[in-house]
Parts: sequence; C-alpha cells; structure tokens
Amino acid sequence: MRWVAGHHQTCPPLTVPDGARTLSEHSMPVWVMGGYPHRTVTTGQAALTIIGRCSATTGDLLIALRTAMRKQEWSVFSRWSGSYLTVITTGSETVLIPDLAGVWPLYYTLHDHVWRWSTRARPLAQATGASLDVEVLAAHMAAPLVEELRGTRSLWRGIHQVPPRHALHLVHSRVFTSALGPLSGLSSDQVPNRLRTALTDAVDLRVEGEKKVSTDLSGGVDSTTITLLAARSTSLYSVTYTAPDLGNHVDLHHARIAAATTNAITHRVVHGGPETLPYTDLQQRVPTDSPSLDLRAWGRHRTYLTAAAHMGSTVHLTGNGGDNVLSTGPAHLADLLATGQRRRAWTQTLAHARLWRVPAHRLARAVHRLARTRYPDSLGALAGHLRRRTRPERLDRVLTWTAPTATASWFSSDLSDLLARRAHHVAEEVAAGDGHSLPGQWADHRGLSYYTAGHINFLDLAHHDLDVDITAPFLDNEVVRATLAAPSWSRADSHRFKPTLRMAMAGFLPSGIGERSSKDSFTTHAYQGLRHNFPAIHELITSTRLGELGLLDTTPVMAALNRAVNGRTAPLGALAQIITTEMWMRSLDHEPEWWVSVRDGTMTGRSV
Repeated sequence: MRWVAGHHQTCPPLTVPDGARTLSEHSMPVWVMGGYPHRTVTTGQAALTIIGRCSATTGDLLIALRTAMRKQEWSVFSRWSGSYLTVITTGSETVLIPDLAGVWPLYYTLHDHVWRWSTRARPLAQATGASLDVEVLAAHMAAPLVEELRGTRSLWRGIHQVPPRHALHLVHSRVFTSALGPLSGLSSDQVPNRLRTALTDAVDLRVEGEKKVSTDLSGGVDSTTITLLAARSTSLYSVTYTAPDLGNHVDLHHARIAAATTNAITHRVVHGGPETLPYTDLQQRVPTDSPSLDLRAWGRHRTYLTAAAHMGSTVHLTGNGGDNVLSTGPAHLADLLATGQRRRAWTQTLAHARLWRVPAHRLARAVHRLARTRYPDSLGALAGHLRRRTRPERLDRVLTWTAPTATASWFSSDLSDLLARRAHHVAEEVAAGDGHSLPGQWADHRGLSYYTAGHINFLDLAHHDLDVDITAPFLDNEVVRATLAAPSWSRADSHRFKPTLRMAMAGFLPSGIGERSSKDSFTTHAYQGLRHNFPAIHELITSTRLGELGLLDTTPVMAALNRAVNGRTAPLGALAQIITTEMWMRSLDHEPEWWVSVRDGTMTGRSV
C-alpha cells in the first residue's frame, strides 16, 4: 500500500522499518510508504517537502516557501503541474497542502497529546484504536455529494478528514484548516488553449525519465488523448480490454485506429471471459480506505493491468477523471438561467429535451424550479425523502442540488430517521451561512471530489495487487484548474461530446475519434455478472453485516437482485454499492499490520 504519514511533536530519533523512508528530521517526521518521488528544500525558518510528481524546480520551491511564510498564502503550492502533497514544517507548526483533485487526501487525529496525520484514514484508526462510524458510512451511501452530512468526520470515530481544497495546519495546541481559494475566473473561450497546455504538460511530467510507459487505450476520447500525447515523447505499451458480449466493438475499432497512427505504440488487445465478469470474486484482499466500486469489476481491471505489469511498466497512464473535469450534468441548464442567459438556457433545454426524449415543457419547468431553489431548501427536501425512504421522480432527481440514492430507500427506518435529522440540521446551518449559488457548478466540484475518493482505492488495488503505478493526467492540478475554473456550461453542448477537449485537441486526434458523440456501455456486462455469480451474491446479502448492524432492510435488496438476474430493470448502482460495501466490511476482519512499535513507544509506518 502506498501512503504517507507523520506527526507533529518534537521526538527523539525514530527507528524506521523497511518500506518506509523518513523525509524530514524537523519537528514532524514524515514517513513515505511505497516509493513516491519526493524532494525537500529548507530555509532558515522551515523545511518544505514535495511528495509526488510536481513540475516545480528547486528555485520555484524556495521562492514559494519564502512567499508563503511571509504572506501565509498556501494556494501557491497548488499552482504547478502535477499531483502532489506539500508538507511545510517549522519549529511550532506543520502545514499540509493537498492537490486540487483530492488524490492526496488528508486525515488527522489527536492521540496521546500528539497530532497524527496520514493520507489514509485506516492506518490512523489502527494506531488509535478507533471504531467504524456507521453513521458516516450511511451518509456516504445515501447522499455522497453532501459533504455537510459528514462534516470533517471520516469512516472512523475520532479520525477527521480535511475538506477538499483545504490546507491542514497542525500546531502544538490546536488544529485548523484554511481554504486554498476558489477555482474561478476563466471564461469559456479561454479553456481550450489552457486545457491543451495543461494536459500536455501533465502527460510529459508523468512519462519523463520513465523506462517503461504503458497506457489504457479503451478507444474513448479520454484515454486516446492521453495515449497519443504520451507517444509524442516516448515509446509505450497500450492495452485494450474486450470480452465476448461486452459490447465495446466501437471502442475497440477506435482504439485500433489510434494505435495505428504512430510506431511509438505497441498495442495489445486483452481478452476476458467468464472469470472477468463483474462480481466473480467477492473476496477483498486489499485494505482500501473505503468501499471501492472498482471491486465489482476488479477481474477485468486485473486482466489488462496484468498485461502492463508483465511488460515491466514503471508508470501506467489512464484517462480516469476525464469525465469529471471535461463534462457537466443537467444542472448546468439552471446555471445558465440563474445567470441571466435566458435565450441560451431555452435553446439548450429544447436540445436536451429532444436528446433525452422528454417533453420540452416538463424539462423547462424542472430547470426553472432548480434555478429558483436554494441549496438549504434542497437539503430540507433531502431530509424529507430520507425520513420517508422515498426518491423524487426521475426528472426531479436529475435536476436538483441533491437527492437520496436508491440505496437510501433500503435503509432501516431508524437509520433513515437519524440521517433525516442530520440533513435537517445541516440545512439550518447552511441557511445561516453564505450557501452556494449555482447548482451545476456545485455538482461538478463535489462530483470530482467523490470520484477521486474512489480513484484512490483503484490506485491502492493496482499497487498492492500488481505493483502497477497508476497515474491520471486529467486529475493534474493545472488540468483541474483549466477546466473547473470555467462556468459549468462551458463543459456542455447538446450536439458535441466533451466540447472543451475537442476544441483543445483539434487537429491532434485521429479523424472520427474527436467527433464521437457517445461511448460504449458496460450495462449488459453488469447484468451478466449478477446472473453468473448469483449464488455467491445471494449468500453475501442474506448474511449482510449492514443488516446485522441494523442499517439495512435486506428484503428490497433481494427483490432488486432477483429482478436483475431475471432480466428486468434493476438499480445496478445501488446493488453495486451494497455488494462492494459488504466486501469491504468483511475485509475489516483481517486488518494488516500498518504500524511497528519502537522502543520509546512511538509508532512508525510500514508498507502493507
């Protein structure tokens, strides 16, 4: 497992176990497990350590450190290409600045008069004896974008999480966070050039100096863009996955076209079978920080990543995160209306009504209603639905700030009441503050944080299972800034798929790929996996830990599973969430040894 940990206290020298490297000998030792690249610079006042890939030179780091110490301006450390964690230590304070996408999350706790922090919550839970916080787990499952339902609470009691795009400050007597500033200020016409430069730099940074580079090449526009950018400067090995009845024929066709454009690409098509169907292996062996939806299809992921591992890949580039930074949801229509762009809002609403095959007047009413709805009012409505274990009609839950997931309707009445009271309380708190202004922009930013939290589990699975170093250029600091700093509607066009990327890469992508208006779906494969593995899934749900804890009513879950295996429509996302959460909870019975006690009683990290 790859993670970084440390604590804030003046300590005697520590014995560091194999697999961990001490990066700082100042007031807070920093341990790195898993071989992340890192650099440290020092001034008379402080030491600065960069962990991860970062484009800054030593001179850049020194200038930024002096500026930050003088002005207390920490956002400067998020303005370089890369994905990295910044750690600044002085005699009295430790400041930690994560990346913009959330690839480097931060958790902290006060234990034995020492501030402990880590990029994973699970090691801190073991070190402090913290128990699982089932209310937070339920909040994640019921309304994953509503961060206010959880506050700073993590999945373990007493272990706190730093909010996205905030710095963590640890001092001897207290802890606090500070916002890194909003991602705003770009107009729509500025995005394509900024995106092309940022994405090119992000790919170059990740392949520079690597001996063996591999990439996903699914045939979609995101992975194709990353692969062809990497092929400009190095030879690489690209992998495409397919399987009988998968239905990715169009993707496979485009992947072959892209691979044929340059001799720098060695292309391999990897074939799966029954053993790679979703849910084929329900045993979780990797101690991920939270339930991982990637586990449902880990057989597929393992198959194509094994091909990359066997060729000796030292870094594997993916198109992960592209959907989140390049696209937007239906709520952008309300953003247009709320900002006075009535003509454009109406034109786009008509176009989307035709695309989604819904009556234009119904869609227009839903857009107008959302444009007039404040975030606290939506939280109040969420509380009502949680209490009744209901969901809005489809159009109303698509065009809203937030609505409960299908999973929430399967919770026990006691848990539903608990979450409803919490949502009602949060609505009152948010109403007393500034709140939020635009639902589409809110959903895009929250959606990126939610996606990245899942992506971290994918990184851990790949590294632990196959020793493959996954990296996602679309989650680069500057790529996130180049896309999400612009209005939500800049990422939407009813006639074009991912318009900002198409404009940014005009003339670069092969003909036909940049013009794609859709991509292949794995829905059929999901149903096949549920049918093929029905006995094991049935056993998992009938003996569910969530049910034992009084959190879940298994009767509707089993009804949904039966519908799925009998060929009828079922809530696939909710079933995936229940199944993978059960897998994760059972993995807690076999906790690895995250820490090693040393002679003076302190704990040092170890690789697992």
